[in-house]
Amino acid sequence: MEMFDFYDLNDQISVFSDTDSGFKESYDNEEYENNQYEDDFVIDFDEEGYFRALNSLINETDESDIEPDDTESELSEISEPDEDFYQVIGQDTDSKLTSCILIDYIDGTYRTCGQVNCKKRLRELIGIWQIDSEIVTAVKNDLSKLGVCMSHFNFDQRIHKKKIKSMTKSTEESRIQQRQCLFCHQNHHYFTRGIGCTQHSWVILDRVILTPCIGQIDCYALKESGNFCKSSLKNFSRPRFSCGNCFVDKGGHLYTKPGKGKKKKVGCEEHHVADTSTQLEIIGRWFIRIAKFGEDKFKNKTLAAIAPSIFQILQEIRPTKHTSEPTISESVSEEIPDVPSLFMLQVGMQLKQINIEVITQEDLKDQFCQDLGKQFALKIWKSRIELTLNKNQLQNPQSIGEYVSSFPSWLVNFFYAFLTGIYEKKMAIVNQRRKARNISIKANDPVQITKIVSLFLSILISITFPSLQIWFSTIIASLTRKPKMAGDLTNLLAVLKVLSHCKEHERRLEKERMNKVDPTKRLKKNSYFWNLAVIDNIDFKEKTFSYGNIFDITRGTSHATLRMVFQTPLQTPIIETKHDEKALVSHRIFGINVTAQKILDLYDEILDECLGFYYSNNDHENLQFETNFDISTVHKKLIERMDRGCFGDPQHVVILEAGGIPNTNEGIFNAAKMYKNDFSLSSDEYLDIVADESIFRRLINLRKEWPNLRPILGSWHTNKDMASALISIFSSYGIFDLAAAVGVKYIDKLEKVVDYRATVRIIELIWVSVGIALRIHLKSKNMHKYDIMDDKYEEYQILKIWYLFYNWAGLFIAHRIGIRIGNFNIQKNTLAAFSPLLPSAGKSNYAQSVSHFFGILEQYPKLEEKLQVAGSFKVSEDRFGHFMAFDEALETFGVKFIKQNVTGNVIDQENLKRQVKASQSEYERIELFLNEYLHNNTSTNHERSTNLRKDEMWSLVEKLLIAFDTKDFNHYNQTHDLFHTSYPKEIHADGIRRLKECYKRGLHRIHLIYAQEVLKKEKIDTTGRRVKEVLVTKCKDIEKPPRKRKNTNILDNQPGSSDEPPKKRVRRIPSKEAVEILAPMVAHSLPPTKEEVQRYLAALEGISSSSDIWDAARLTQYYKNRHKKAK
Repeated sequence: MEMFDFYDLNDQISVFSDTDSGFKESYDNEEYENNQYEDDFVIDFDEEGYFRALNSLINETDESDIEPDDTESELSEISEPDEDFYQVIGQDTDSKLTSCILIDYIDGTYRTCGQVNCKKRLRELIGIWQIDSEIVTAVKNDLSKLGVCMSHFNFDQRIHKKKIKSMTKSTEESRIQQRQCLFCHQNHHYFTRGIGCTQHSWVILDRVILTPCIGQIDCYALKESGNFCKSSLKNFSRPRFSCGNCFVDKGGHLYTKPGKGKKKKVGCEEHHVADTSTQLEIIGRWFIRIAKFGEDKFKNKTLAAIAPSIFQILQEIRPTKHTSEPTISESVSEEIPDVPSLFMLQVGMQLKQINIEVITQEDLKDQFCQDLGKQFALKIWKSRIELTLNKNQLQNPQSIGEYVSSFPSWLVNFFYAFLTGIYEKKMAIVNQRRKARNISIKANDPVQITKIVSLFLSILISITFPSLQIWFSTIIASLTRKPKMAGDLTNLLAVLKVLSHCKEHERRLEKERMNKVDPTKRLKKNSYFWNLAVIDNIDFKEKTFSYGNIFDITRGTSHATLRMVFQTPLQTPIIETKHDEKALVSHRIFGINVTAQKILDLYDEILDECLGFYYSNNDHENLQFETNFDISTVHKKLIERMDRGCFGDPQHVVILEAGGIPNTNEGIFNAAKMYKNDFSLSSDEYLDIVADESIFRRLINLRKEWPNLRPILGSWHTNKDMASALISIFSSYGIFDLAAAVGVKYIDKLEKVVDYRATVRIIELIWVSVGIALRIHLKSKNMHKYDIMDDKYEEYQILKIWYLFYNWAGLFIAHRIGIRIGNFNIQKNTLAAFSPLLPSAGKSNYAQSVSHFFGILEQYPKLEEKLQVAGSFKVSEDRFGHFMAFDEALETFGVKFIKQNVTGNVIDQENLKRQVKASQSEYERIELFLNEYLHNNTSTNHERSTNLRKDEMWSLVEKLLIAFDTKDFNHYNQTHDLFHTSYPKEIHADGIRRLKECYKRGLHRIHLIYAQEVLKKEKIDTTGRRVKEVLVTKCKDIEKPPRKRKNTNILDNQPGSSDEPPKKRVRRIPSKEAVEILAPMVAHSLPPTKEEVQRYLAALEGISSSSDIWDAARLTQYYKNRHKKAK
């Protein structure tokens, strides 16, 4: 409605726009002359009708139309008390009177005067006075000792008429009342003679309004005004009280003493200059709220009441071209009717609970909120110049006060008002409860509000103008780079109320959450899920030494058994019973099998495909091949050509409660038995559990008392040990030299397999280089690969050695690819083919564990069927080629996950187990938050940035091609430096024979282990199990070439031939005569000058000989040496 546009939101919140947008009339299409309105503009003010309409509108207002907010209702307890709280002042006692208890307007503040020597008692006063609640509480029930100073007593007598004094009740009716203020809802104590003051009490809307009498001396905020406000002489039922501060805030003013020598001011017009505008604004806001949220019936009634008066005014408006607002004709009568005051209107609105002073929730849900945001943003955007002028203070302030004051004042005031309002509401509730508990009340902390205001300001300005680099944002960025100051950052966030509570409380809440966590509830109990248990040890060490001698005290450690479950979804349940078990009869499991041989042949095909052999110019002697590929090309082709597995959905991972100490049989046994309760296993059901080799052997021992336990050897740890076996076997045949050729500098770390992934990459580089060189050599010689290993061990020794490496390393690589593509058939058969090399390399424990693992697979075919369905841990469907072994997944999603998310004292065993149990739920609680704000993705969807070393690979291929063509290794080694790193000792006929025979001998030994340990056909004999079939070279045993010493030539002034050795320097000893001559020079404190040097040289010339020659340099050096000794 256009008629209500005078409600200007910009006057309430001044940050919306730069120009006012109040009531405006525009007449663009018509012209008006100045003499158009010559008649007098007369408005007949119907006073009685005005009050009748206003009272009707207010009384018709339903409380349900405009709801008070919840906080206000909690503070004010809108329902009025049924009984007044008051105490009648009793008989006088001999107690000493208190200081003056009356609250008056003194020096601009509303407080007591502080007079101590009071002569009069409070009960002797006549009018209404607000009194100090603390003094009332202090005297307890002895109210007669409440005192009043003579100044206030005399003032109270003067401001009341004599007629009123005679009508006032006796002092026996004097009482102290306590009521909530109508406006601020705070409890206040006030004095009255009887129920109230008959001279200064008023009835508004049938309710008695009591205010301190000092507000009605010179102020006409309360006066006779038609039927709206009347003086109350008799009816004092259900009075409402307004405290002095609210009386001033809502349109009144208190009497102020003029002081000595000053005249009393007559009239109060200067205090009510803006009352008319404020009243119109209040009524306008109310009408807007009625238009937005009122019922249709009430809207119609409102419009019917105000429309006649509005249209009467519109008829007499004289528009003008030169002003933005219409004006009234000059002939209008200057007589101003008597209308209700601003305070009366405020009281009427408050009595009917009409809240027009704040923006309500209904307003915020309307288009107003969106418009407010747009205008606010525009205002900030236009403040760049002001911010730039204060750039130095914003970037390098000396205090937080200077920092906040550098922002635009309107923005600072907005947030101060915003936060102060919130804190006042909160503090009112807090103090109300503290009063009920007889605790001293609290006050708002302005410093705390300033800190939070600085946060809001910094965020807004940093978003709008990031190039300003303001102080708060830059310091926070620096704090994030200092891990040791993380505690300070946490405290800062707590002070700024970004954190809901302090660290200590969070620690308590975290402990409560963790104690309530039951990880078994995360398990999916369904026959379509295969529960695969995975365990490993997890250990922690203190970051620092405990207080004491570092040489006597070690850092504390804690250990636990990490227990996890990988629940694999099956398309059809695989049910197992005792009848599905098979008897173990055969030991012909190990050695080269069909699957392994096919994979070795596949390698040849892929390498030939990559090389793309051809002959140039039809010349069948000049073989050519492609070189535009590297190791990644071969790897991709291998994955593409091998059959993949794991076609089902990814596994469901659950971290269970940690077990006991993992380095004891008892600890491992208890950890395994805990799965019985987790899975609710019956006595006939199996437990499949994956572990590394050390725990696997302990679980094998547990099978004696728990036959349904089926340990599974972890493929990742197995593959890692296969790499170690390869390095050990070929350590004396030049593998360290080939590693150096592809760029490895620290071969000792390669020997120990310090980094599994890096070690695999080096072996793959060597294997691809050897394979390429072999295929080129065979193609150029028109040979078959089976022709390489003949019995002539004295010839082509390098070719024979690396042909065996190509085959055996190929099995290792195929086993790893089987893990990555989830093909358990490849994993099983390549391990069976590679396993004879384990005992040959001295890996007796692994040879024993592998034997038991294959025995379990043979005994339980249904278990192998499950592994064929899920041979690896499937991260996600789009990560094909990067699947993980189960024990590798445990390291990544278990051990690594726990160590990244564990907090607190992990050395405490109880706390460690609690942290492990709840780590998954705690992480998921935070993960949702981080995903929503940071779009985190825990899985690694990008390829690792690795150095493919293409140039080094092809350089090694060229060197190997030359080596493969050489019959005599000794002759080759003299002319080429490929094997000059470790100088391999086994490249000779006997060494080649041992290398070839080691596979056959290892096969025999693992068959023997299988027969003894698994089939139990023979007595267990561990003699010689650790014997190596080949000579193993350790890096520490490699003889390093002696360093060449630098020759330092000593120049000699004496002539001699260049072939003669340099002569030894001869010490020149001065003669006695020379010492006597130079004695004065040595005794002198300053070095000799040039003239003195020449004089001494002349004196020495007569005594010098061919062996005792003096010059200026020798003389100066002599002084330096002798002068030091003389000191």
